[in-house]
Amino acid sequence: MGGNDASAMEPEAARLRALCDALLADRPSARWSASEAGTFIEPQLAWERYTGQPPSEHLGMGWIDAIHPDDHASARAAWTQARLDRRPFQATYRLRSARLGGRHAQVVSRAAPVAGPDGLPAEWAGVTVELAQGELSVTELQQVKEALAQRVHAQTQELRRIFDLSLDILMSMGADGRLIMVSPSFERVMGVPADKAAGQHFSVFVPPQEIERIESEIGLILGGRDAVDFETRVHHGDGTERIVSWRAAAVRGDARFYAVGRDVTEQKQAEQSRIRAERLEAIGRLTGGIAHDFNNILAAITGYLEVGLRASPQPEVRKVLDAGLDASRRGAKIVGQLLSFARRKDVALQAFDLNELVEGLQPLVQQAARGGLSIELELEPGLPEVLADPTQVEMVVLNLCLNSRDAMPSGGTLKLRTWHHEVAAGPLGRGDLKPGAYAGLSVIDDGMGMDAETLTRCFEPFFTTKGPGRGTGLGLAQALGVVQHCGGTMRVDSTPEHGTRVDVFLPRAPVAEPPAEPGPMRVLVVDDHPDVLDAMVALLEILGFAVLSAPEGRTALALLEQHADIGVVLTDFNMPGMNGAELLEAAWRSRPGIPGIVMTGEVDLRSIRARLPGTEVLQKPLNPARLEAQLLAAGNRTQPGRPATAEPQPQPH
Repeated sequence: MGGNDASAMEPEAARLRALCDALLADRPSARWSASEAGTFIEPQLAWERYTGQPPSEHLGMGWIDAIHPDDHASARAAWTQARLDRRPFQATYRLRSARLGGRHAQVVSRAAPVAGPDGLPAEWAGVTVELAQGELSVTELQQVKEALAQRVHAQTQELRRIFDLSLDILMSMGADGRLIMVSPSFERVMGVPADKAAGQHFSVFVPPQEIERIESEIGLILGGRDAVDFETRVHHGDGTERIVSWRAAAVRGDARFYAVGRDVTEQKQAEQSRIRAERLEAIGRLTGGIAHDFNNILAAITGYLEVGLRASPQPEVRKVLDAGLDASRRGAKIVGQLLSFARRKDVALQAFDLNELVEGLQPLVQQAARGGLSIELELEPGLPEVLADPTQVEMVVLNLCLNSRDAMPSGGTLKLRTWHHEVAAGPLGRGDLKPGAYAGLSVIDDGMGMDAETLTRCFEPFFTTKGPGRGTGLGLAQALGVVQHCGGTMRVDSTPEHGTRVDVFLPRAPVAEPPAEPGPMRVLVVDDHPDVLDAMVALLEILGFAVLSAPEGRTALALLEQHADIGVVLTDFNMPGMNGAELLEAAWRSRPGIPGIVMTGEVDLRSIRARLPGTEVLQKPLNPARLEAQLLAAGNRTQPGRPATAEPQPQPH
């Protein structure tokens, strides 16, 4: 609080001390300073030299013990009167003298009050002079008085500088709750100039529900409590609320108290953000555990339904099985949305039809619009599939539609349009798209639009034009992150009062080669869940693979030694005793180069991929077509009897 300015006063204070010393050089004397109540609050070296009292004896009110017992009453009376009158103190009494071997000498003491920022005495600056060698002359007394006045002025200015430069609120308040003196920092914290705050009742600056508690704290202070610490919410001049941490204390015998207030709003907000982050992390851990078990159940259900669908020629049965598969896929999608909420879901890129996704979302968008909007779909026929995470893309589209709804409070038209686009060499405007083929979606509204400044900042995290409690400013930033992670980008065009258009570019999925007829390749399936294992064996056999199965790692290694024709190891990751990574690492030591595929119900695939680079990792429940394609691709990479390296080779994802 103004440390540099305070230190700048030191040369002046030193000069004044030197002046006093020069005036009193030929007389036994002592300079001293005391608190407003008359206590020595710091060691007084000159007093110690004169009286022989060390700081352990003269601090506080101990100095009075150096006065002759018969003079205690008169010295106290003179001091009390000076405090009450707020005028200079002067008294003559007998004081112990170290020079005289502890005997008492006749002295005169004079002190002047040092005013604080509120104009009231904050401390006393004094000098004691021995009279044994004769009274001070009028001239000498006047010189001492002038030196004291200069010292008082310098200390007053020092206190004023500290008061003015403090970042915390410094203030005094009467017992009636009215502010007497406030520092300039009051305006920085409260948004109200200090001169306008003085004289106001504290209740003007706080919410009504805080008044009773503050009055209780004031009662504790005025009732004799040394100091109290508490926090309150306060009104800022701009209409917002701030949080201020207070420390308040009173001086005994004074009908007012003093307080220091520090703005801790940002600190409290940071604490709340940390608590929210920890809560989300806890939800993520809980969701991850549930998702792992639920995905294993869905894997078994989906596997058996796929087997039944491929084995049954009856249309009625196939219709029922199709309905079951749709339900299991919806369950998998719900798990994916939960994982995305918890921010623990790995992005799973896959080919899908963007037109189908938009059509599937139309009822949900219409419901969210609450009947106030007209929803129009303009879907390009024969649109190529895109390569992205469909669950994440759904969330992006819903977010954009909700933004459009909020931009049209009085209703309007919302268009969802799909298209394809080819990018030649070089960047595409603001998108920085790599050359290639893209398909995309436009979300177009005729709402209030955005001005140029808002448009340039719309993708900034935490930037929002919505009111308090209506938006976090993360929606568009997260949406752009999802799209860029998939290899695409987003563009926004908007004009005030003429609506907004958001274009989402997604990479087109590569055209898959027709899968070759599965040969006699043998697949070793390993999973510690019997229902999942049985379903996987049945599905792979329907797909035409020869299958061996094992419920845990050691059995799988034994089968691998016994059957040289095993072409691929398909293993669960989380298994007791030996997990999937340990199994594959052991398999590569005995059968270098044999392909492995890991399937898991885990939510975060990155740690598995980091441990097993180049190994395909699939999330349960598995997509049969993707599983078949991956098995065939793995079998073509390395077959038994073909050359192989000692370590698995990286493959593109």
